[in-house]
Amino acid sequence: MVKTKKTQKKSDESLVKKARWLACALTNQPLQQRIVCDAFGNVFNKEAILKCLIEKTMPEGFNHIRSIKDVFDLHFTRNQKYDETQQIHVGMEGSLLDSPFECPLTGKPVNGQHAFSALRSCGHVFSDKGLQEILADSNCFVCQKHFRESDVVILNPPEDVLFELRVKFLEQMKEKKAERKKEKVKDTKTKEKANEKTKEKLEKDQQKGKEVDKEKVKNEANTEKAKEETKKRKIAPTDPNPSNPKKPKTTPQQPPNVRNVMAVSSSLNQISQSHDLKKQSSNAYKSIFSTAPSFAPQYLTGIVKGVIK
Repeated sequence: MVKTKKTQKKSDESLVKKARWLACALTNQPLQQRIVCDAFGNVFNKEAILKCLIEKTMPEGFNHIRSIKDVFDLHFTRNQKYDETQQIHVGMEGSLLDSPFECPLTGKPVNGQHAFSALRSCGHVFSDKGLQEILADSNCFVCQKHFRESDVVILNPPEDVLFELRVKFLEQMKEKKAERKKEKVKDTKTKEKANEKTKEKLEKDQQKGKEVDKEKVKNEANTEKAKEETKKRKIAPTDPNPSNPKKPKTTPQQPPNVRNVMAVSSSLNQISQSHDLKKQSSNAYKSIFSTAPSFAPQYLTGIVKGVIK
């Protein structure tokens, strides 16, 4: 009787472990294609995660999954010996070797009896022994993609490891929040500085604009004054009764006596060329002094006297 109870307990525990590896952690439905994993190593069907995110019905134990970015795709290696026609359901009985997935390096089945880990960089799954073989090279055995130690995620870890992972996750979240606050403070300071600079620029621009406006007003006033002055110069006001009327400009005319003197001088020159100079000159002399007034120029009388002699 005691032996049967121990064997039953062992079989139940093994079935529970197998169910964790082959069923979705949200719906307890068998894992299908497009399998995903979170930061704590829980395995889900991607459709179930999307449904909970869309309907906002994520259980309390998985509140850390706020978007599809909080999970990454898993790529299990198919077990070629596994009968795909066999349906998997939680609590199924049978051989523990019956598993649709296995390690690509060691060939160990994913049935809860061996520890497995996934690479966040590419999503391929390896047993712990297979992972130790590729840690030195740090390249995935399947796709040859480089990975780091921080990319290794333990799948379905035990409770003590899960507790440590949750504590680390909370610490990381606190650090991220602190960094975000610092960034926000920096952003606010930079924004304030930028706003101050923009305000100073605006004030300077306003002052410059005011000065420019003043100069424009002055220039406009000067141009208006110049226009008015030009109009005044072009169009002078006409007074009906001018006090000082302007006399029209006239060319100066010589008096009639001077004209006669000039005419006589020219006639004397002509007479001097003739043969009868004395007769004509005497007659001319008489005519000159008969017609010329007392203010006749002296040079004219001298000329006439010389001719008479």
